[in-house]
Amino acid sequence: MSRSKSLFELGCKFIKVIDTSSLTEEQINSTNRKRADILPIWEYISTHYDNKYFMQIETPLEKIEKISYRYSLEDARKPIKRQITRLLLHDNSPTLFYFYELLQNAKEEFALRDSYKELQRENIQEQNSEPSITDELKNYSDEGLQNYEARLYSDLETLPIDSQLYKDISEVYEAVNAELVRRGVVDDDMF
Repeated sequence: MSRSKSLFELGCKFIKVIDTSSLTEEQINSTNRKRADILPIWEYISTHYDNKYFMQIETPLEKIEKISYRYSLEDARKPIKRQITRLLLHDNSPTLFYFYELLQNAKEEFALRDSYKELQRENIQEQNSEPSITDELKNYSDEGLQNYEARLYSDLETLPIDSQLYKDISEVYEAVNAELVRRGVVDDDMF
């Protein structure tokens, strides 16, 4: 974001919108670059610049940079060279076993971090998913379940048997009855 702002300011220094009507014939033929007045609108734009007004995309620039950047092996080589140089400066000679162990530790850490992210995603999905009707029914009191069962039964009596709504309500009705039987509120023989 700051780079785009500084780029624009630099562009404003080199590119200027001038008032050509204020130039005389003598000023046009001279070699002086600063021969005309700058339009006030250009001065306002160059001093009051904000990226939000000029961007044609709505994604923040920080995200675009992160998305477009790919880390390559060549990029990884530079900091590794620096580390080896530091080790050698302090009279430590890294062995091949040292680098192999470092690589294995990095792989394990990456796998652990990756599995942790996957667990977080699963946890978020579980939290965002709707609870099933059987889970919801466990929160009802016995009396509440009986009242709910009575309401569902009366709704079922008014609907035609071949309708989709009848099928949906009958599934809920069966789940309510199963919960009542599980709690021992009603006998299994009644249904």
